[in-house]
Amino acid sequence: MEGITQAEYTDWRRAHKLPTQWVRHISPAELSSIYKTEYWDKSRCDCLPAGLDYCVFDEAVNSGVARALRALKSMSPGREGVDEIRHFNDVRLAMLKTFSTWRYFGDGWSTRIEKVERIAEIMLQEASDAKTAQAHAQAVIPNTSDINSAGVPPQAG
Repeated sequence: MEGITQAEYTDWRRAHKLPTQWVRHISPAELSSIYKTEYWDKSRCDCLPAGLDYCVFDEAVNSGVARALRALKSMSPGREGVDEIRHFNDVRLAMLKTFSTWRYFGDGWSTRIEKVERIAEIMLQEASDAKTAQAHAQAVIPNTSDINSAGVPPQAG
């Protein structure tokens, strides 16, 4: 269910001292907790650039944390932004194409990775827009140390 196996869900519930139940009954809060602790955190996604973090997370959920980190480490250095996102997904696809099951599941895997890539590129753009807006806001905020207690800026000249 949502990339979480029954065995993983059972282990998680036991670790949280909860009775076991079918994974199809997983709550949104449980799913979020498992995603965060077992995939996002273990893949160190907080340390990755916007967009690439989502690609690595998706790979971790679908292929395991170890494989996601291996794909990340196998990337050619010196790439940034959209190029980095696309390269990571190319690495993912190349790995998946080596599986004997590619002929059965390849179309679905390709479609998924294309969708993840589009979302990642949007995330990257939104992060870039937010940084630009923040930099602009900081540039137009006056230096308040130049304003006296009456709220009057110093006189020129």
